[in-house]
Amino acid sequence: MAHNLVALLLFASQVTVQNIYSSDKWQERDHWQKAPEIMKEMGIKSGDAVADIGSHQGYMTIKFSNRVGSSGKVYAVDVNHSHLSKLGGLLDSRNISNVETIHSDYDDPKLPKESIDYAFIMDAYHEMDDHMDILKHVKNALRPVGKLVVLEPIQNDRRAEPGANRKVSMRLT
Repeated sequence: MAHNLVALLLFASQVTVQNIYSSDKWQERDHWQKAPEIMKEMGIKSGDAVADIGSHQGYMTIKFSNRVGSSGKVYAVDVNHSHLSKLGGLLDSRNISNVETIHSDYDDPKLPKESIDYAFIMDAYHEMDDHMDILKHVKNALRPVGKLVVLEPIQNDRRAEPGANRKVSMRLT
């Protein structure tokens, strides 16, 4: 079974963590996050199944939900139960029914086998302890032509290292 694992690195300046995941900041975030461009590059379309791994309070989850429509499915995966609770309230208030929240482990997103077309990890990969374990679980959740996309900010001081930030392990590809 061939899997198309793709790592996309976002070379961005250091992200400020101060309340960027709250709903009132999302409109401002739309200007710099460029979610429509990310989804276009990923190839996400109506009817697809997407896992937002490290979904936090659901900024990209909501974007994916709108993109895949009622015939698609989004899994919002996070280790933080309070993030998922806040997202659940937001989903209820907006009558969004194509999102399933999953309270995951640090090394296992707990996704059903061969259930997703896209696994998306944004600004969360650096927080994961055992990358090989999580990637094995993600690979099992991907459908045969599924894709993994990782967007991870790179701090300015690390950009000076030529090529150091662009190395991707080929052990799973």
